[in-house]
Amino acid sequence: MRQGMLNPPAAGRQAKQFMKISAEQLPHKIAFTGAGGVGKTKLIEAIEEQCESPSIGIVAEAARVYFRNNPTIPVAQRYDFEHQEKIQRMAMGLEEMALDPDLDYLFTDRSVFDAPVCVASAGDEKGAEILLGRAWLWVPGNSEISYSQIYVLDPSDVPFKRDAERTEGEATRQRQHEMFLEFFSSHGINHKLLSGTLDERTEKVLAELPQVLSESGFLKTE
Repeated sequence: MRQGMLNPPAAGRQAKQFMKISAEQLPHKIAFTGAGGVGKTKLIEAIEEQCESPSIGIVAEAARVYFRNNPTIPVAQRYDFEHQEKIQRMAMGLEEMALDPDLDYLFTDRSVFDAPVCVASAGDEKGAEILLGRAWLWVPGNSEISYSQIYVLDPSDVPFKRDAERTEGEATRQRQHEMFLEFFSSHGINHKLLSGTLDERTEKVLAELPQVLSESGFLKTE
């Protein structure tokens, strides 16, 4: 995969559609990403309960919905370009539907970058680069619909559990985590590693919300 920052011409058709609404006063998007089973959904639920701002929105995890609706897809094929491309489009669509100028914050369960990371982990570098190019507008600082903050959740603080959609092993979870960190670092995408217990993570995120507002390249105006 090409190293360094992404190039604007690589943005896909669906990404370009966001440009039509980018001039509006949009909420600050905060993405929680990383390997499966690291507590992203529980963290979002905790933040939703404790956030003092009444104007927040939540974007559900696209991959979980996709695989729940397509239960016959073999585990070995879940990271194939064919499926991850659809998941990325679904994630973009869910974010688009949730974009509301009346919201202050929009918290996303995973991000549009998960798809290229998954495809790259399956060895499809060309496919990963295609998906990465489509997500250019989501890179922090690149546009008004980009993520204001990306948190990669640390798996070392979360006991591993399987469920109906999550069938990978603990070793796979750790490899995925390392790949997320390598992906963001190698492409110059700003991110933060989020560690600690659920309460500690929630406290850290809520405490940093004012900083997200002040450091964002695209501040909302009244």
